[in-house]
Order: sequence, then C-alpha cells, then structure tokens
Amino acid sequence: MIHTCRRCGKQISPDAEICPYCGADTQVPAELIRCRQCHQRTSSDLTVCPHCGRRLQAWRPDRPLAVLALIFLFALWVSAGGGWRPLVQVGSRLVALLPPPATLPPPATSTPWPTATPTGTAIPPTPLPTLPATGTPTATPSPQPTATATPSPTPTLVAITYIVKPGDTAIDIALRFDITLADLLTYNNIPDANALRANQKLRIPPAGTAPTATATPTATVATPPTTSATASVTPRLTPTATAASNQPATYLVQPGDTLIGIAAQWNVTVAALMAYNHIRDAGSLRVNQELRIPPAGYVPPTATPRPPTATPTPAATATPAISLSPPSLLSPDDNAAYNGATTPIELQWKYPEDLPSGIESIVHIGVVTGQGADDIEWRLEEAVGTATHYRVPSWLFMQAPVEMGRSYVWTIEAATVSRSDNTITAISPVSPPSPRRRFYWN
Repeated sequence: MIHTCRRCGKQISPDAEICPYCGADTQVPAELIRCRQCHQRTSSDLTVCPHCGRRLQAWRPDRPLAVLALIFLFALWVSAGGGWRPLVQVGSRLVALLPPPATLPPPATSTPWPTATPTGTAIPPTPLPTLPATGTPTATPSPQPTATATPSPTPTLVAITYIVKPGDTAIDIALRFDITLADLLTYNNIPDANALRANQKLRIPPAGTAPTATATPTATVATPPTTSATASVTPRLTPTATAASNQPATYLVQPGDTLIGIAAQWNVTVAALMAYNHIRDAGSLRVNQELRIPPAGYVPPTATPRPPTATPTPAATATPAISLSPPSLLSPDDNAAYNGATTPIELQWKYPEDLPSGIESIVHIGVVTGQGADDIEWRLEEAVGTATHYRVPSWLFMQAPVEMGRSYVWTIEAATVSRSDNTITAISPVSPPSPRRRFYWN
C-alpha cells in the first residue's frame, strides 16, 4: 500500500518513517480539519471526505470574512459618493485586519531540514501611514433670503364637469346639482333640452355664476312660448299652437321625454300636466303623443288621489260589487328617511286573503305640500297586478317641496283595472285604501 507524504505529496512506502524526498516525519498523527464542502471534521490524511465523498480540502474561514469585507467595502464606497481614495484606504486597513491563512505545523524531527523555514508565526502587518483626508469639502449652505409672503389671489370658481349617462335628462341633472334648467342649458349653449347624448360632457356652473336665460317659455292660451334663438328652452310646438288660436298650446312627445322634463320646459307642475291631460301613469307617455299645456293659473284637483278620467268607459256588463279588506303596510316604517336619487325604496304590503282573479293592487304616491291632512299632491297611481311590493321610481326624487322636508305619502288599495292600448282607462276600487305612511327622500 502506498502512502502520500503530508508535506510534499510524494508517494512513499507505508513503512518509511521519514519522507525520502522532503524529510518530513510520516508518523506524525494526522490532524482533524473541516471539509470545505460539508464542513464536517475528518482526518487530514485522507484525500476524499468520508462524509460527502468529495475531494478533501481544508475549509478556510477567512474566505467568508473576505466576502463580508468586500460587501462592507462596497457599502462604504457608495456612502462616500463613489470616490476611489476612501475605498483604497478602508480596503487596505480591512485587508490588514484579516487573519493569515491557516498553515500546517512543521514536523518535529531531530534532523533539521536545511531549506525549511519556521512557519506558523503570524507576521504583524505593517501599519499604513494615515493619509490626510482629501475628499471634497462639504459646502456650507449659505442662508437664503426669506421670501416675502404674497397675498394669495382670490380663488376662481371652476365649473364641474358631468358626463351624461344613458337615461339622464336635463331637468334631472339640474335638480341633482341644485341649479335651474335654464342656467344649465345656457351655460352649455344647448338650445334644446332633449338634445342630450350619452357620454356628453356638461359643465355645471358654480353657484352664483350661471348666466340668466333671456327668455322662459310660459304656456298661456293667448301667447305661446317664443321660438327665437335666444330662448333658453325651445319646446316643439304642433301647428295648432298659434297666437291667433283659441285652443290651448299643445306639445308632441319626443323620444326620451319625461313628464318632469316637459313640465319644466313649460313652467308648469307635473301634477297640473297629468291632471289636465287625464294621465294616471307617469310612465305611460308615448312618442308623438299630443299633450295639452295647462293655462296659467290652472290648479289640479287634490281632493282625491285619482284625477278623473276624460271619458269614463261604460262596462259592457254590470260587475258585481266585491268587498275586500284593506291591505296592511309592511315596510318601510312610517317616517323612514332616505338619501340620494339612486337609493332603492321598496314598498311592501300584504292582504288578509289572496286577491280574487281580475283584482290588482294600486299604488298611490304623493308629495306633502302643507301642514293639513289633505295637503297632498298625488304624483303616481300605478297598477302592479297581484304583486305585494313596488320599487319607487327615481323620477319622483326631489319633487317634494323642500320646505316640507321632502316628505312623501303612500297608500295601497285593491281595484279592478280597465285598459286600452296598454293605457289605464278606469280604476274601480274594491277595498278601502290602506292607512297612509310617510317617508322622507332628500
């Protein structure tokens, strides 16, 4: 079996006590070293690590220290602004502080090797001369003169931009921003309130800056609204609305029109427009439908929640009287409060028994106009079939007077309903109306 000399690495006989090549003692017990790969302790006589099977090389702890020193050196170089002189100074001192590499002890032999030199003694590093700091001196900031505060200019009111959404009307947008319809149209140079388009940008005038319209249409028998280019709103008149005519002014419903928009154009209330045209359902407008504009001073009847029909339809056969118990209201509770036009308001009720065939629920919604029990202007009357719930339409928002707290009243009754071309022509109650409830909608 051939052995390897620990000093020179030559192969020698296992019986040799002294290496014939370098004179090292081959009987010196091997030391324990750490493998560079797995860091396990093993004999220095081995050439292969018995733990990881790799070539055995002694682990030198000074290498991780050198890596840390380089990282620290780079950090100092970055903090010093990238100059090379402080980098060289600090690097030289760090290298001087590193321990020397580990060396094997010399063999203890009686015959000295003529060329061997004593090892194992660390040579103290030569201290480097301290170099004067030659970095760029830090400039002392000179005091800056204090700027004299100038008075801030008066803020300029900026108009708000609103993007029209599908289903929006000019009057709805004006009510939402608490401005008049004429100011909105004049500020945006819009001659026709029905000419809005989806995704159209409108400028909302700030309070107190909107221009005043030069003319406001007023529906009267003698003088119809002007159609000049300077008018803020230009209603579309039928050929029969002339100054010499004794007939009331009329208006043809256009696509996208609503009752509240038409009423705002003609400076009349929705209730007056509905009562004058015998309209029971505000959502039953048809394109090209002819509406008569009520004259100045017309007051709609408010004694009954159902305005009288123009021509009652006689029943072909006598309908037997049906007496049902009034429905009980479930929700919302009396005096409930809501905020915002998009807030859902769901009316719910129930009957003591199931409704007979042909009987429908009638929803009545009105606005409170005074302190009296009958100071109610009914704005909606709608048949909902056998349903026991109803979503309040958004067009009723902001219709109640603000001086009465924007309060609304609702009640339910059962009735038989007559229709012609999907238009209600007659409603015959078959139950007393339910107790009234109030809600506030701001």
